[in-house]
Amino acid sequence: MNILLANLTKMVGDSGGMAKVTCAFAHEMKVRGHRVSLVYSDVQTGDFYYPLDKDIPAYDIRHYKGKSISYPWYLKVKREFYRTFDKQKARTVNDEFAASFLLDHLKDVLQTVQPDVIVSFQPAASKMLLCDLQTKIPVITMSHGDPEDYFHTYPKEEIPALEKSAVCQVLLPSFEKHLKDHLPNVKTVVIGNAIPQYDVQADLSAQKDTYKILFVGRLSKNHKRPHLLIEAFAGLADEFPNWNVELWGAEDGK
Repeated sequence: MNILLANLTKMVGDSGGMAKVTCAFAHEMKVRGHRVSLVYSDVQTGDFYYPLDKDIPAYDIRHYKGKSISYPWYLKVKREFYRTFDKQKARTVNDEFAASFLLDHLKDVLQTVQPDVIVSFQPAASKMLLCDLQTKIPVITMSHGDPEDYFHTYPKEEIPALEKSAVCQVLLPSFEKHLKDHLPNVKTVVIGNAIPQYDVQADLSAQKDTYKILFVGRLSKNHKRPHLLIEAFAGLADEFPNWNVELWGAEDGK
């Protein structure tokens, strides 16, 4: 199968979870015998933080075929003005920029790659593909958090792309409910995050004076859900006095 991954956000030097999932997903699909390409949109040029197989073509529609596109000053002013009182409306300016300046490049990528299916990493990418370009290629829209956010912080213009998607992937059954509460007819599938398997495993039977459970990630209650670990451990802490829980991560939005 010829698969195009559409993650229309930053990738250069980015160590975040979205960039990691993009490169890992691309690699896994290639290992499984599929032809894989990536389209992204980045202000910067340069190498990815996470390695991408050299045989996987990557197209940056901000820097495409020798032409670089800057964010116009008047749209920056408009976005910052909206941001002072309505962050959701401010995000619509990014969609306005994409539709006005990047659409032809994205269209050319589709003509070059001619994918059988497109895996979109965010509603903004799905909007460009399904609403702006009106592609007939099946688009799978992935959700990397609680889709309830779509209806409060994401531009309303992106919502129709969810219904136009061949299917919307969510991480948890509860997230599927959140999406269907707003869009009863949207097609969904629940697929949780993959867990990497490592050759070297911790020896859980080793005798120690103290044991540690470590959470590493953004301290976001709605997305990373560290409170679930705290609540679970709180009920057991008295029975296991030599066990500790540590949380490592920046506060949400930092």
